[in-house]
Amino acid sequence: MLATIVGRVGFLGRLRYLIWVRYQHRLIQFTMVTAAIGLTLVSAFLLEKNLILGMLPMVGFVGLFAAILFYYQMEATALLIIVTSTILKEGVSTGTETKITFTFIMLALTSFLWIFRLIFVKSSRGLRPSPANTPAILFIVVVLISLFWSTVFVDYAVSFRYAENVKPRLMSTVAFVLSPMAYLLYANLVHSDKGIRFFVIWFVVVGGIFAIFRLANALPPIFNDRGQMPVWVAALAGGQALFNRNLKPWMILALLAITGMWGYSQFALGITWLSGWLPLALVLGLFLFIRSWRLFLVFVAIGAFVMVLNLDSVMETFNAENDESGHTRLDAWIQIIELSRDHLLFGVGPTGYAPYLWTYVGDFMATHNNYLDMLAQLGVVGFFLYIWFWFAVVWFAWKTYRIAPRNGFYHGLAVALLASNIATLAISALGDWVIPFAYTQGIAGIDYTIWPWLLAGLTVATHYQMRSQIERELETVAPESLPAGYVVSLPAHTT
Repeated sequence: MLATIVGRVGFLGRLRYLIWVRYQHRLIQFTMVTAAIGLTLVSAFLLEKNLILGMLPMVGFVGLFAAILFYYQMEATALLIIVTSTILKEGVSTGTETKITFTFIMLALTSFLWIFRLIFVKSSRGLRPSPANTPAILFIVVVLISLFWSTVFVDYAVSFRYAENVKPRLMSTVAFVLSPMAYLLYANLVHSDKGIRFFVIWFVVVGGIFAIFRLANALPPIFNDRGQMPVWVAALAGGQALFNRNLKPWMILALLAITGMWGYSQFALGITWLSGWLPLALVLGLFLFIRSWRLFLVFVAIGAFVMVLNLDSVMETFNAENDESGHTRLDAWIQIIELSRDHLLFGVGPTGYAPYLWTYVGDFMATHNNYLDMLAQLGVVGFFLYIWFWFAVVWFAWKTYRIAPRNGFYHGLAVALLASNIATLAISALGDWVIPFAYTQGIAGIDYTIWPWLLAGLTVATHYQMRSQIERELETVAPESLPAGYVVSLPAHTT
């Protein structure tokens, strides 16, 4: 019987059946018992030599137990990433100034467990259809190709610097891969109403607390309010305040207060920093336009009038921003474009343009522009896939907004996700806010660059959650209660 089954399936099917399907529980039991005995013996041996070394095997056993626990609670594990990224800005030392953060570790572990389930567990869910799936997967493939390509075809004069910087290049490659993986994880593992609401409530509540700390200039160093947190918090809070009609008045006031605190932080205190106020202004402007285009025009007119009254101050701020970063960024962009001409197809690899500039220019200036980063590091292929992915996410966010009920939690969330994903297109041109660069914010920057990818994945999760709710509601409607000739339909799934 076993031979018949094995003969009818492919290699992966045989492997899945023999290793996992048939002996799943025994394999887990055997692994836990063997690990417990083996690690205890190793720990006892090492304790005689060094206390810290002796504790490491026990830590490894706890890690194995946690991995098994995470495996059976994949949605909770995925949601734990957003918790870790906000309140645990710590990690494991690499021997350099950069740490492998716990968010980085959680992303890698969750990705491994999810891929394992896709391959070996027959009952696991496949990928939810989304127009962003194809560019996300191809982007991961191109990142790996680019690493190999740039190593093989590196300029001879740069090769020794490439050899000296192996660790940053490899870690950057992993960060590049984990970014679209974060989208895939949230798009496919967050599948419940509770999970979606937890994400929104956590980010809004934590973001509100952080806003108070920031205004008081007293944020504990372990907490993470970096990157574009003001944009994402204001988007989720403002979306609920303006479009969720089921909220109580005190909830609306609290959400508006959170949005207002971040607005004050960015517009009043951080007006000299373009990356600080422009993305938030874009999100709030989109909210007003969706709520009422007339109201939007009124606010634009008021804003223009205020700028005219304070023209000298506005010009002073603009000139200061231009002197501080405008000229240097333009010089960096010119250098990157010239470098990309000689490495057009797959680029110079993750973080690769830093060694090239050190060699040929003598100085390194980051682009602070994720679009040009993709062009330089991954070539035109990676650049195209990056743009394709984000435009596909925006398109899917628009479809999600279209099917959202015009009241309640999901209306506010759908508007927030649409505004957030559109803002990401602008944010990518203003800094390293979507994919970290090793020689600027370091790999630890993934703790906040991961947020737009999680929101992109949440867009897919929200879309399918709303579809399932609508379909359940339609099943309870008696056909005879509908008008004659009435047809109920939903937009087809997008592959």
